[in-house]
Amino acid sequence: MSTGINKTVVMQLVSQDRKPNFRDHTGNLFLVRCFACNPEIGRENYSMAVSSGVCAFCGWSEAELKQVCQDFAEEDTLLAESGLEDLNNYLIELEE
Repeated sequence: MSTGINKTVVMQLVSQDRKPNFRDHTGNLFLVRCFACNPEIGRENYSMAVSSGVCAFCGWSEAELKQVCQDFAEEDTLLAESGLEDLNNYLIELEE
């Protein structure tokens, strides 16, 4: 079960995995160009921020997005255990 928000977050994560960005042997992202700032060609990141995986201009952070994915996965698990089909149904029930 996946919400639309999950798909958006995953797409944001995947969009940064292209050249000139790269990952080290442990999987850490080196964000040379931020494709959240400029989807076509990417915006060149501040050199001192490259190894942090955070965009110095827009604040895009792989670590934060991974936490969002984990939070939604936990939420989906809770929803599935409660018998609700997806986050939208859960929100509708909260409003009623």
